Amino acid sequence: MKTKNNKVKKKLWLTAATLSCAVMLFGATAKADVALPPQNEVRLAGDVLTLGDVFQDVKNNAGHVLAPAPAPGKTIILTAADLQRIADAFHISWQPDSSYTRLIVRRDAAPVSPAKISEALKKKLASIVGGSSYEIDLDKRFGEIYINGTTAPEISVTNMDVSPAGGRFAANLSLTTPQLTKNVNITGMAHRVLDVPVLNRRLRNGDVIEASDIEFIRMRADNVAESAILDPEKLIGQTPRRVLDAMETVLPDNIAAPLAVKKGEYVTLFLTQGGLHLTARGKALENGAAGDVVRVVNTASSRIIEGEVVGAQSVRIAAAM
Repeated sequence: MKTKNNKVKKKLWLTAATLSCAVMLFGATAKADVALPPQNEVRLAGDVLTLGDVFQDVKNNAGHVLAPAPAPGKTIILTAADLQRIADAFHISWQPDSSYTRLIVRRDAAPVSPAKISEALKKKLASIVGGSSYEIDLDKRFGEIYINGTTAPEISVTNMDVSPAGGRFAANLSLTTPQLTKNVNITGMAHRVLDVPVLNRRLRNGDVIEASDIEFIRMRADNVAESAILDPEKLIGQTPRRVLDAMETVLPDNIAAPLAVKKGEYVTLFLTQGGLHLTARGKALENGAAGDVVRVVNTASSRIIEGEVVGAQSVRIAAAM
């Protein structure tokens, strides 16, 4: 019995000694640390997430790296369970208010505007191919581009290769802030665009197109018919052959000179011969615009003759009437 009691006492002594050694050896980490509770969100400027980023004012192991930082502009979420595990591992006296407690870890980054990237590419393209205008479509796989920090970068295109046939391009971008420079390779499509004159209101046959009826829309060249009218001067003074809707490209066959003489209406016939100027009444046998040669009948002599339309209801005759 005495031997058994001695063994028990020896075992208890060894256990106490072991715990004592553990306290001596690991007292720095075993001692409960006190820190401010996590905020709702932490913003990182660097490449790693540390214990001090999660628990503010922690006294021990503040610089201990917990994980890589999210990619620039991205986030990770630490749940209540994640935070509790971190607190327990580093002996921090903290518990979540509820199971819904969470910490959003966001990497500080400045978004690079796709519009500014496109503008930089357009300028570079203009220096390569000349005065044509282009629209830029970046490949979807690039998504949003970010650069570390909060300062929007200056964008320059250091190199650009363009396929003359399809417009496909590959370019190298240099994104520069006061703190750093980031090089990005990017690809996409360059679409040549045209400023196309169109009607700004619906017009019918007989309406005369005026300068105020015309405005320009920008269209991709591959969406514009090869024969589409691009010179607004070729529209002014013309009339639609059929109803033309607003904002549609106009083809040469869609318009004609307005009729100055209509079939069946009375016209004035003019004849100038030497110093002699004669007029007579006639009747148009066909329609005609200014400059057209039409057949008319002299109502006095019933003679059918040809003449050039020179104005509204006016036909100039070259031979005797």
